Amino acid sequence: MEKSIQENKRVPRNLCIHVPAVIGRAKGLTKILDIWKCVITDRITKNIGEETNKYICSMMPNYSGSWNTRDADGTEIETLLTLFYSAGVYYGNKVNCVELWRMN
Repeated sequence: MEKSIQENKRVPRNLCIHVPAVIGRAKGLTKILDIWKCVITDRITKNIGEETNKYICSMMPNYSGSWNTRDADGTEIETLLTLFYSAGVYYGNKVNCVELWRMN
């Protein structure tokens, strides 16, 4: 005898128990850059800056001037990542960096 196909669409495995929603500090945010700052925290930019500085130190012997290899800080990294994000959101291939900066 063949198994019959269950016709009930509301079987327990199809019920959604938890509805996905925004929680935490991003709950009331509406601006794109505010939401972005919740994703990329100061700790992340600090760690990226530290690793970037390690790489810069390893490249110092290849350059004669110290101005070629200056350390990066978290603010510079955060600004760079924010510009990349803004370029993706605002279709930056048609907008230059100065215009992206003004959109903030």
